[in-house]
This record gives sequence, C-alpha cells and structure tokens, in this order.
Amino acid sequence: MGRKKKRRQKEEEAKDSGAREFHCNRCDLKFEVEWEDIFMIQELTHGYVGFHINDTFISCPQCDEIVEEEEF
Repeated sequence: MGRKKKRRQKEEEAKDSGAREFHCNRCDLKFEVEWEDIFMIQELTHGYVGFHINDTFISCPQCDEIVEEEEF
C-alpha cells in the first residue's frame, strides 16, 4: 500500500506547476493564472507549450481586457 501512496503524491506534485501573476491596468486587478491553464491555451492556439507568455493571450477575469505585460 505504501507504494501506491508515494506514486500518487509524486503525480500530484508533478501536476502542480505553479501560477503566474498578472496585473490589469484597466481595472487595477491582480490575478493569477496557473501554468497548467497557460499551457492548455498555448497548446490549443499554437500547438506547443513553454514557459513564456508573450504570444499567449490572457484576459482579465473582471473586464475581459487582454493583459499586456511590460516585460515584453
């Protein structure tokens, strides 16, 4: 039984890849989007995934404005 529990814990840890914080300039809202969701958006729109967001369109949950990061 101990083996199954360890495997399950490792699988759950592998699935949790963290989140990225965004700031909407229009409504001054800070919100987080999990990397897993970002990867899903990238795969659906571009066919590949990566730890970049310059071509991934994330919209504010409050006002639906596309969030543009100053880093780019």
